[in-house]
Amino acid sequence: MRRAQNLRLGAPGTNCPFPNIRETFYGVADKQTLEQIGAELSKDRNVRVDAAGVLHSVDDSGIALGSRSLSVVAIQRPCSASIVRVSLPSAADVIAADHNMPIMPRTLSHVVYFRADVHKAERFYVDRLQFRLVDRFTTAGPFLRPAGTL
Repeated sequence: MRRAQNLRLGAPGTNCPFPNIRETFYGVADKQTLEQIGAELSKDRNVRVDAAGVLHSVDDSGIALGSRSLSVVAIQRPCSASIVRVSLPSAADVIAADHNMPIMPRTLSHVVYFRADVHKAERFYVDRLQFRLVDRFTTAGPFLRPAGTL
């Protein structure tokens, strides 16, 4: 995660108005899995690997995807929370966070994409990236997990 003001991110993707998701990263088990994902995606779209070993591409809706081997990710624990105490009552639109603290997520529980063609999106993530279906909202869409996650 990076702050929107971080100029190293480059311009937001052209697939959606700012502010929005710039790129969603998925960790993979090893370099071989990363290479398999790259080979699969390069069949019909641009794929590049940057100097840090991160594979970059897009899904069928144009959402930018990044993948890298989990073995190169340093995890530091324990993490301190960035939420500060706020005396109540406060305005409803006040964010009680210290914007100067570093962003240090420990985990990401889920990402939600609202797509016009839910079935096409599900096929892409399941068939091409080996995500697995773990639940389904009958009126909204699937809950998918990347391969290799619990």
